[in-house]
Amino acid sequence: MWIRQPFPNNQIPQSRFSSVSSQLLALIPNPTLPGVVNNITAGITSLPTNDRSWSYRLDHDITDKQRLSFTQWTDNVQSSYIQSNWPQGDNITGPLSGLTYSPSIFNGLIGNYTYSIRPNLVMTIGASYNLQNNPASGVGKDTSIHIPGIPLGVVYPDIGFVGPADVPVQLGGGIEASNNRKVGLSLVNDYLWVKGTHNLNLGWELRRPYQDNLEWCPAAFTFTNLTTSNPNSANFANEGNPFASFLLGIADSAAIKGPIHSLPRSWYAAGFVQDDWKVTHKLTLNLGARYDVFVPFTEKYNNISYVNLTEPNPGAGNIPGALDRLGTCSVCVGKDQIVTTHWKYVAPRLGIAYSLDNKTVIRGGYALTYINGGASEFGTNKVVQGFANGLVTNLSYISPNGGVTPGFGSWDVGGPSLTPPPFSPSAGNNQTVNYLGAYQGTVPYLQNWMIGVQRELPGGILISPSYVGNKVIRMPSGLENLDQLNPTYLSLGSTLLANVGSPQAIAAGISAPYPGFSGTVAQALRPFPQYAGITSNFQEAGVSTYEAFQVTAEKRFNKGLQFLVAYTASRNKSNVSSGFSTFNSVPVNTYDRKAEWSLAPSDVPNAVSITGIYELPIGPGKPLLNQKGPAGQILGGWQLGWIAQYSSALPVSISASNLLPLFNGGNRPNLVPTVNPSLSRSNFDPAIDPIFNLNAFSQPPDFTFGNAPRVLSNLWNFPFYNENITLEKTFRFAERASLQFRAEFFNAFNRVQFGGANTTYSPNNAAFGLVSSQNNAPRQGQLALRLKF
Repeated sequence: MWIRQPFPNNQIPQSRFSSVSSQLLALIPNPTLPGVVNNITAGITSLPTNDRSWSYRLDHDITDKQRLSFTQWTDNVQSSYIQSNWPQGDNITGPLSGLTYSPSIFNGLIGNYTYSIRPNLVMTIGASYNLQNNPASGVGKDTSIHIPGIPLGVVYPDIGFVGPADVPVQLGGGIEASNNRKVGLSLVNDYLWVKGTHNLNLGWELRRPYQDNLEWCPAAFTFTNLTTSNPNSANFANEGNPFASFLLGIADSAAIKGPIHSLPRSWYAAGFVQDDWKVTHKLTLNLGARYDVFVPFTEKYNNISYVNLTEPNPGAGNIPGALDRLGTCSVCVGKDQIVTTHWKYVAPRLGIAYSLDNKTVIRGGYALTYINGGASEFGTNKVVQGFANGLVTNLSYISPNGGVTPGFGSWDVGGPSLTPPPFSPSAGNNQTVNYLGAYQGTVPYLQNWMIGVQRELPGGILISPSYVGNKVIRMPSGLENLDQLNPTYLSLGSTLLANVGSPQAIAAGISAPYPGFSGTVAQALRPFPQYAGITSNFQEAGVSTYEAFQVTAEKRFNKGLQFLVAYTASRNKSNVSSGFSTFNSVPVNTYDRKAEWSLAPSDVPNAVSITGIYELPIGPGKPLLNQKGPAGQILGGWQLGWIAQYSSALPVSISASNLLPLFNGGNRPNLVPTVNPSLSRSNFDPAIDPIFNLNAFSQPPDFTFGNAPRVLSNLWNFPFYNENITLEKTFRFAERASLQFRAEFFNAFNRVQFGGANTTYSPNNAAFGLVSSQNNAPRQGQLALRLKF
């Protein structure tokens, strides 16, 4: 029995208002519209972008054999956005606005020195510096209120509201600092040597990439209606008011974080040799090899913690799995990196061109390429920021009983310290931790091959059919789900959802995996029950294959016509959906990774592209209106250009929603044999017509896997059709003066490209297979005049 005494007249006396909340009330903008909800217009109506770019190049001939060149450019984009973590948004004015300043700065420097040692031997050495900086910071700063536990002068916290009705907008921006500063240094030295029938290119390359990453969202507070509802009421979930909870200053949940600062850097070195050898007047060989060394990243101050899967965890009864830290401190591993550097990456290349006659050439080739990846590629998306368990304050507060007892409580009371405690192997317990393994120093590799023919046909048309293929091994993936529950335990059924210590768990003979454990049977049976999850950012279990027949027909400009037609018939298969590990979800079952092999989500079986230019046969020198008078000048000289693209639809993945408590990547439905999953699209009305057949699928029983593949080979969204057309003419007034008119039409035939349909299957999902968006813009046109003199 819980006792909460209602306030008289259901109104909170001002004397009971939270001190922090009272001060924040004065910063909330007044309503601009009548009513209790939806009573304020957008406070920020425009978010301008200011882009300033400049560049220059300097060239200097030191002697007739030596040359220096230098290039510099910069692109400074000043922009902002409205930070909104809640559906009701944060588009208000004042210090509690979600307005966030987010410029982007790009700088580049390139210097080259060229020395012609001999007429047949040229040396070039070059150096480059590239900088990309993407900072972000909330505009509204707390300079006077000082919420306990949050330093004065930082951005106001993210204040969100949750309830069944009358939910206010989000208050505060929440981002104090988000910086992703990427710098790349490189040095290249190569020699071009012509020796008889050989054109040799050999040299070396050295790169030094590094980053300066900072992420700090000091605090987020959530106020719900449950805090001011009656726990004894049958309507507990719908009573109360989140803003009333805010007035009392009692947060149902909260997150308090310290700044995460990481400075990863790595090295890359390579040597290469390439020989273009003219064996005979008909045969040319391209022979080459590249030697690559990818050095795994280090962090400047060794601020990297990771889970060691074999180390005893003192905070979890010494079961395997505890945090380690890079470096040489008393609790560190004694080195700057545990990942192994590999030294045997030699990549050969072979190309061949053989002229059958003066109009026919046969071409083929094979190349092996090692790609920056694994722990040597620390990403453009702050991957290393996740390796911070135990190094920074990261506190989360949630209600232990579904909102009856607030998870955080009053924010008027002194908050926690942002200074983290001393590092401990058990600091990551009950959190999601990151894994780093010695084997993650391997890198992906790509194999490319092709064979084709080029043939010149009558009319100056060059046709080129070819077979091409590639295979990528060790792609970044999410397939390695180290803390997934073994599916053999699914036989326990609903017992998996019961708490350890419950009668169901005791009857099944399942006890707590270590003293002090609290959680479900499913959590207790995980390989590492002390963790909420293990993220393996540098895993490389992904594979992708691509094979295609490609043919192009090209006509160079002649008699007023030029065109290029390209057709591709292809098949792309993979077990991953992205080239970035963080964007790949974990598999349905990491113990059966073969089930993830399917068509790639990006598979396009057929694609056609048609481009061309046609000079209309009108005006001086043309078959029609061949005169130099005003009519010929006005009506002649027009050019029509076009780009037409047509491609097959993308295949679809269908997800299911049955109970499968494995801490995995969801589930898929069962396929119903002989039932076509695709519905007719003739006379399609997106408002009412689904494109997927609900009856082609069935919900797997709870605690079982579905049999649908990751991507279906017989179900697609919509194909892509688009045409862009240009019309252009140049009017010449004098030898050095002309006026160019240009009309451009995008999506010229105003085709509608529908977005993807709803792919979440459940027997009662009325939205399954329905389309709710458009994927392209309506027809657009623009006119341009350019005066040249």
